[in-house]
Amino acid sequence: MPKRATKVILNEKEQEGLEQLTKRHRSEQQQAQRARMILAAAQGHTNAQIARELALEVDTVRLWRDRWVGLQGIDLETLRVAERLQDAPRPGAPPKFTAHHRCQMAAFACEAPMKAGRPISQWTRREIADELVKRGIVEQISPRHASYLLKKGARPPQRFRYWLNEVSDAQRDEKIRDGCEVYASAPARAKGGERTISTDELTGVQALERKHPDLPMQLGHVLRREFE
Repeated sequence: MPKRATKVILNEKEQEGLEQLTKRHRSEQQQAQRARMILAAAQGHTNAQIARELALEVDTVRLWRDRWVGLQGIDLETLRVAERLQDAPRPGAPPKFTAHHRCQMAAFACEAPMKAGRPISQWTRREIADELVKRGIVEQISPRHASYLLKKGARPPQRFRYWLNEVSDAQRDEKIRDGCEVYASAPARAKGGERTISTDELTGVQALERKHPDLPMQLGHVLRREFE
């Protein structure tokens, strides 16, 4: 005889918290899906029904239903709804680098390397690993692992995108209008034997520096480099 599914009863705060997780755009996908499981279970749906609706395994639904009920005795002020839906701590040695370490790493990686006394325009994973040890944030870390931790936090130091700074010009609209008129009238002038030629001035000059300094990496944004 199959085991009867654990009954789920939600109070007002739990119901509201779970519904907010499913509607919030910034919720983690796993947490939102687990919240839907618990809400469906509270409506009396069986594990098999929930598994079909959410395209999951029955064992997965049973696991989170039982885990939720097991944590319901804990006050919401102690363990929030979102925390109840997180993965349980895994066995084994604790992580070598804590969340505090990763925050410190991300903070200085958003600084310009010149500010740290390094004559480079962009951080490399070797420079980042060296700076972590130099500042005493960690005792030892490989360049590869330092780059991995930053990439995991959506801040890969080696990536950048070009950025075009706006240049104020009182005659900007007039110049655009004149240029557009030249291109628009070129076909008519060509019929009268007049040729329109576009030239690029000083093509042999090599640019030694960009017009504006790089914009350092920020939370959610890679380093931005002036295009010109």
